[in-house]
Amino acid sequence: MKKHLDIFFPEWQGYGEDNTVQQGAHALKKHFATIDFAEVMVPEHEELPMAHNIMGYEANLRHLKAAVELLANKSPSSTFMVGGTCASEIAPVSYLNQYYSGDLAVLWFDAHGDLNSPESSPSKHFHGMPLRTLLGGGEQEVSNLMFSQLKPEQVFVLGGRDLDQPEQAYVAEAGLTLLTPEQLKAVDSLIQSIRDRGFKHLYVHVDLDVLEPTDFPHMLLPIDNGVLVSHLQGILAALAQSFEIVGSSIVEYVPKDESGLTALDQILALIRKE
Repeated sequence: MKKHLDIFFPEWQGYGEDNTVQQGAHALKKHFATIDFAEVMVPEHEELPMAHNIMGYEANLRHLKAAVELLANKSPSSTFMVGGTCASEIAPVSYLNQYYSGDLAVLWFDAHGDLNSPESSPSKHFHGMPLRTLLGGGEQEVSNLMFSQLKPEQVFVLGGRDLDQPEQAYVAEAGLTLLTPEQLKAVDSLIQSIRDRGFKHLYVHVDLDVLEPTDFPHMLLPIDNGVLVSHLQGILAALAQSFEIVGSSIVEYVPKDESGLTALDQILALIRKE
């Protein structure tokens, strides 16, 4: 039986410098008022000591455990998440990958790769590690909590343009697909690549820093030369027509004002399966 789950996971500890993404997540929850979210509870303030080369290791581990427990108890067939940082993705992506027995293409719309290991990360921020963790390169206790592990051929890093040198080396070593904003203009090529690999189901991760900050400034870590909002909407519409989107997210929203909410409504309509 098909069952959808909307998740509210406003963790900020994956970034750790401040809790602005938590405030942004709460603003989105208030705006998406008709959605009945299941919440992963996260404190507004706490100390984040370093351990295992991860800032706030214990806090991040605690929140991951809570998200894993939520998904295990609810057993959904599809999810939508308003998250704080990209660190919130580990539980839903690994869960849906297990649910669909690996028939899941993970489309990581993000200016960054999120492909650092704890050892390679310059910042030691956990939100720079989730995709590498999902691919089997994370800290051991974190990895032990995952429902499953991704294979490189499942991953498409889309709009990436600010990767650390170790991340670039990992992309080449693992053979990951990485498309810049310019390369994303050929959306038919992306769709064909997903089909060629045999995937029917998609997980769509939207870190808002994939967007061009002069077009959409409401993000945690703006990087120039991003994707225009209208272009992203066109890509998502084409993907939704071609595949079944079974999981999706909006993360790292930091509102400057309310001007971006219309764009987010339109993105939500394309990626959320009810």
